[in-house]
Amino acid sequence: MSKSGEDFSSEPLPLEALFHKYGIERSHADNVARNALELFDILHSIHGLDPGMRKFVEIAALVHDTGVVTDFENHHKAGRDILRLHPPAELPDRLWPVVAWTTFLHKRKIEKRNSRNSEEKLSEKCLTICRILP
Repeated sequence: MSKSGEDFSSEPLPLEALFHKYGIERSHADNVARNALELFDILHSIHGLDPGMRKFVEIAALVHDTGVVTDFENHHKAGRDILRLHPPAELPDRLWPVVAWTTFLHKRKIEKRNSRNSEEKLSEKCLTICRILP
């Protein structure tokens, strides 16, 4: 539910449609994805994520700037909201909230907290990998 109490449904879009609809700069997105995948591979013994999460990290890196054209200054918030409504169709629905929050958090300082749910922990690990931006 949204802040206003309205219920909304996610309508997934293919990555190419997201790139086109929201003006994602493809060369930047590709560079970030390449860096994130390299870090994922190099740091695998440290982060311990399932190898199946590699595709998620790639997609999260590709869409991290989804909100730039909508609201440059607050693109992390705009991107989160866009991806809550239009998650990448290439991801399983269980990861839709994670990609939205990874996008939101990519501009924010990560604070250490003790009580975190598994979704927050997964977002934080993936975010750490995706944070290295050119």
